[in-house]
Amino acid sequence: MMEVVLSMAKDICTLKDLDLKTYHYPIDDNGWKYAFSDDGCVVYTIKISRTHIGFMITQPHRHNLRIVRMGVRKRYRGMGAGKKLLQKAEEMQVVTMAHKLEAEVPEIHCLPGDPDDVSMWLKFQGFRATRVRADAFPMYGNLYDGILFER
Repeated sequence: MMEVVLSMAKDICTLKDLDLKTYHYPIDDNGWKYAFSDDGCVVYTIKISRTHIGFMITQPHRHNLRIVRMGVRKRYRGMGAGKKLLQKAEEMQVVTMAHKLEAEVPEIHCLPGDPDDVSMWLKFQGFRATRVRADAFPMYGNLYDGILFER
């Protein structure tokens, strides 16, 4: 059975490990410090039994709730873990009275057919791309545009 649990700063090693196993560009130490020190950020992990398989970081952004980062280990994808994390974000949206859920994704992760593409999953979950922000993500020594998805 999958369970979504609130993460605390003491879980940082587990979260960093999950981040490394789900992304090619992990969050740096300052990013993790911010996630646990900012009053608005909330970090969740999802696990099966005692095995942590994914995580999500959310943060209020204007009148919306932003999914800052969500990742599920590759071998557990397609089992509903991402959907379960998204359901937790929906619960938070109601509690915080946020108008919309949003996620900003690097353009290089919005290439249909690419193994790292997330745009199709987001569209399948009811999100739509609404705008592009230039040079939003510094990755791999370059700046990449961010595509904002909302629902």
